[in-house]
Amino acid sequence: MAADRRTDIMLVLVRFLACGFYVLPLVRLVSFKLSGMALPISALNSFFALALLCSSLFYSRALRIGHSVLLAVLMFTVQMFLFAGTVVYRKGSFESSDLATAWIYFVSPVLFVFAGGLFSNGIAERDLPVIRRRTEYWLNVAGWALLLGAFINGLDVVILGDSYSTVYEKFATTSPATFGDWTLPRLSGAYFSGLDFAMAVIVLMALRHYSNLPPSRWMTLTLYLLACMTFTRNAYVILMVWMFLRKAAPRRVAKLSSMIYLLGPILSIAVVAIMLAQTAAGQLEVSAESSSMLTRMASWLAIYQQFAGTPSATFVGLGLTQNALIPGESDVYAIDNFYLELLCYSGLVAYICYGLLFKGIRHKALNIQGGVGSTALMLLLFVPVMGVFNNMVGSMLCSALFFVCGLLALTSRSES
Repeated sequence: MAADRRTDIMLVLVRFLACGFYVLPLVRLVSFKLSGMALPISALNSFFALALLCSSLFYSRALRIGHSVLLAVLMFTVQMFLFAGTVVYRKGSFESSDLATAWIYFVSPVLFVFAGGLFSNGIAERDLPVIRRRTEYWLNVAGWALLLGAFINGLDVVILGDSYSTVYEKFATTSPATFGDWTLPRLSGAYFSGLDFAMAVIVLMALRHYSNLPPSRWMTLTLYLLACMTFTRNAYVILMVWMFLRKAAPRRVAKLSSMIYLLGPILSIAVVAIMLAQTAAGQLEVSAESSSMLTRMASWLAIYQQFAGTPSATFVGLGLTQNALIPGESDVYAIDNFYLELLCYSGLVAYICYGLLFKGIRHKALNIQGGVGSTALMLLLFVPVMGVFNNMVGSMLCSALFFVCGLLALTSRSES
């Protein structure tokens, strides 16, 4: 009975990730091709969260909410009140961009957490062969969606040539990669950015690995090759991390994810300190126009100066988020750092709240022997790994963690 229940939980998670991580971005790509309009992935996530909550209400057999869900909602609420108070104090009003931030950072995560908790109540005992067939079906849906999205973006690279980056100018990571005298277009665009594409490959490989449904050799080689064609440094890093992770013991992965979350801010501060020293010595001129790396550095320096000039911001934040930035109108072009964004949003309070939330997921994931626990630990590791040079709060990867938080809330208690 316990085995059936754990496998069914994995099916719920596989279906969630297949729809949110692969099918939804494909809808975004198709809509962009048809209308030329770039739908923000955070907005799509929000609509997905609403649809997921509605479906979970029908799926749930009881409207019980675990203590973990209530605690997560409380932590999000504290951050939201701090953000709203800081914004009103600094700007005197709460604008539309701030309302959008409230949705992305508070409402959407809470919907995912509640949906996960309600799905946890609805877990049914089914025959293992049926569960296995349904899991494989949804994994195949995810795989073919990923291949189709890569094919469409790759076809655009070939057909559009030099104008490819212009057509996809709304997607920041489509600028060509340079290797010496060579210029190569990245496999990136409206489906996934380079880093997100590599992460999608890893998530799919992990879901199959932890479901004991490994993909065919040709699909594995194809997806890894496509990930390499993103020509993104961070993508290569997480590919290597995954090679290690799939053979590591769950407790070792849990310790590693905790260590990286704690060391992430220190690494970010160290990079800023090095840039400050080089700039002061005249060895480097930080510019938002020179490269993607220096764009980040210029923004991080501006954020550092704002924190230095506002001591209270360390605890309550600056009321600033990636969502509200308008390039050209602010010294901060892009935050692009998970830790800095948490500090800008609600200071150390947000950083501690997210840390406690992740710790709770880690504890519950370690108590479950099966694919859901291992997948949750993998997500916990990759969020801070990707977060050093990327904003993660409104990403599908972080949303998956919020959903897992709710999904494990009652499950771990019933399994134990």
